[in-house]
Formats: sequence, C-alpha cells, structure tokens
Amino acid sequence: MSKDNPIGTDWISTLQGANLTGYCRGYVIKLVRAGRIKGAKVGHDWLVNREDLEAFKRKMQALGTAKHNPHREEGDNERA
Repeated sequence: MSKDNPIGTDWISTLQGANLTGYCRGYVIKLVRAGRIKGAKVGHDWLVNREDLEAFKRKMQALGTAKHNPHREEGDNERA
C-alpha cells in the first residue's frame, strides 16, 4: 500500500498518536485540520501519519520556548 493510503501501516489512530506523543487526541485532530500533519477521516475515526506526527513533535521539542513566538520564521530553528 502507498504511504498516502490511510489504511497502510504508516497510519495510526488519533488515540494511538496521542499516546505516542503525549498530546491530547483533540490536539492531534487539530493538527490534521490545520494541515500541519497528514491525516484522513475514515468513517467516524481520524487516522494520522505516524512519521508526520513524530516529526512535528521533534520540531516542537527543538524549538523549545521559541515555538510560542508568533514572529519567528519557519527556518529559525535551523542553527549551524
């Protein structure tokens, strides 16, 4: 199955994503709706791409408190 297929193995439920990251389930859904991570609604359930969710979590951890700065640029966390 392709990676874009929400039935493939790279996709997990929002509850699994919440348990994996420590985020609440509602926040994981909010990330999908905002286009921050890949996700799809299948019936009544939401599925999210595990790699995207883990990458988002790593990015937020790397930003630290800078993630709360509304004036930061997307590339600000890339320091040499």
